[in-house]
Amino acid sequence: IIKLIMLALGIIVFVAILVIAFVISFFLVRYYADSFAKVNSKPGILLVSISLSVVILCALLIPVDIYSVSSTVNKNTGERVLTQEEINTRSFYISILYYVIYGFVLFLSFICMPFAYFYYQDQDSEITSPRQRFFSAIKYSAFVIVILVVIAIIGIFVNIESVDPSEQMKDFFNSLYDTSTFESAFSFLLACIAIIGFFVWLSYTAFGLSSLPIGYIKGRKRLDDERTEVKNTIIDMKNQYEGLEQSTPEARQKYNELKLQQKLLEERQNKLDALANDCCERCCEPLRPLLFFFGLVFLLLSLIVVGSIIITSIDKLFNQLCKGTSCGFLIDHTNLPNPLDLGLTFLSAYFPADYILFATIVFYILAATLSALESYGLRILWIKLFNVGPSNTPLLALFLGAIIATLNIFVLNVELMTLAPQYVTFGSQTYINSNGTVTACVLSAVPQDCTMSQLATFINRSAIGSTFFAIIFYGATWLFVIMFFVGIIVSICRKPESNLGGLKNDIELDELQLGDEEL
Repeated sequence: IIKLIMLALGIIVFVAILVIAFVISFFLVRYYADSFAKVNSKPGILLVSISLSVVILCALLIPVDIYSVSSTVNKNTGERVLTQEEINTRSFYISILYYVIYGFVLFLSFICMPFAYFYYQDQDSEITSPRQRFFSAIKYSAFVIVILVVIAIIGIFVNIESVDPSEQMKDFFNSLYDTSTFESAFSFLLACIAIIGFFVWLSYTAFGLSSLPIGYIKGRKRLDDERTEVKNTIIDMKNQYEGLEQSTPEARQKYNELKLQQKLLEERQNKLDALANDCCERCCEPLRPLLFFFGLVFLLLSLIVVGSIIITSIDKLFNQLCKGTSCGFLIDHTNLPNPLDLGLTFLSAYFPADYILFATIVFYILAATLSALESYGLRILWIKLFNVGPSNTPLLALFLGAIIATLNIFVLNVELMTLAPQYVTFGSQTYINSNGTVTACVLSAVPQDCTMSQLATFINRSAIGSTFFAIIFYGATWLFVIMFFVGIIVSICRKPESNLGGLKNDIELDELQLGDEEL
């Protein structure tokens, strides 16, 4: 009866998280979507909401996986409370759940999203009909499908590299070698997508984890000071363009640019004046010091995440199973425990306490990534594609944002083996070692004593299957740490943000490239 109650509890929590994830995703997408997307692209809004909720669910399935293996053992005695057959059945169903959810994520993010992007790209065009846009979107989506299929086929023929393990590690390596063709292809595909996702992780996530807390600590400009600053800038600009209108063509162009800047600044001034007279703004002004407190809390979370990554990365460098990189930087057990791993491992014995902490970390990382997107916009290197802001984000940017969220979660799944290796691999499982002592599970323990989570099995299989991936992941992890501290320095040196949120402190040149007819 107790087993059924605990299983029911896990299912209830999982379903509740699914519903909450969809509600949060829907209102978040509605909050950021511009008015055109809200009115004319409701199916697109719904698609992005579903995609984000499934991506979140993909991450929040992990604590259920950990609970599944943690509950197989009495933590205090190290004795199994389930038979091997029951454990194998659990592991099988969890793996099926992973395949279904990951498959759905791949379908939504890399088939539906590209199709929707190219379909809605010319939505406001009178030249192309819906039928033409449909077949054009099919053509581009088929190209993405072909790439995914080719990667999966390559994964089938990539053989797991042979390793000469020690006697005590043979059972662990044999369990990873025992894999099907489908599992090999699937693991290879996810590893390739994770490599692409590291570009998001190194840019938006690294900078978001640093800029979000620093931004809260520094606060925004004082409203009166910003109004005065904009007013003085407008006056200076008027003095600059006097006499330019009837001069040379070059002076005329300069005049047009200055007039446009003045127009944009006047719009900003009007919004600042409206904000100064807003009742809610006046009521919230005394609460601004609380942002400093939240900034400290967020900074602590960021330092815990990055500090945990640093500690485990050092541990992997000096205590890996094999000489060189042939074992993919795997370690038998954590020699340098990190705070996040300790907390999650301890709480995993009191499910769903670990679920709450884990969900907090996941949502914080996603919020930090979103904060960076809002600050820097959607870019390819230095080329800005779209601005991102409340009620100011076009539908195409929402589609790309959903793909970025998917890539971010894929990398997070890989990085969890660095963030919380003991928790992700074994949870709170213990076993009786050769000395008769009850101790935490390690990789060298026989599979009958310690059951690895399905996520750890996927990731370890990729690390052993191709050290190429393991080397890239390990190197990218250190790059992430470097980018985080660079982001800290940049965030400290930046000016405080504007009170208008989505608008930047400086007017960008790409907003000024309008023809004379619009002036």
